[in-house]
Amino acid sequence: MLKAVKRTEIENAPQLTKIEIDVPVHLVPYVNRKEDYLKRYALLIYPCIQSGEISHGKAAEILGMRKNELLDIYGELGIPYYNQTSEELEHDIQVLKNLRRNK
Repeated sequence: MLKAVKRTEIENAPQLTKIEIDVPVHLVPYVNRKEDYLKRYALLIYPCIQSGEISHGKAAEILGMRKNELLDIYGELGIPYYNQTSEELEHDIQVLKNLRRNK
């Protein structure tokens, strides 16, 4: 069940809406810590970034923070900014090497 109610509880945060969701009882103490609110918001919006629906910059704007602050949160959570396979990275490095040689 989802229920939305407008609220502004956190200083300097964008206008907030409260969303109530059903979660396992034993999860409540771990998801209701006020100090983790930015991480929760970042995790909520991450699927939209991952799908390409919005950019990291737009997500940061929605969350009322700078892009580098959002990237720092994702870094702390182990979520990479660049999501490349090692083969893709190796290919990009080879392309750069070839470009440098051809100058």
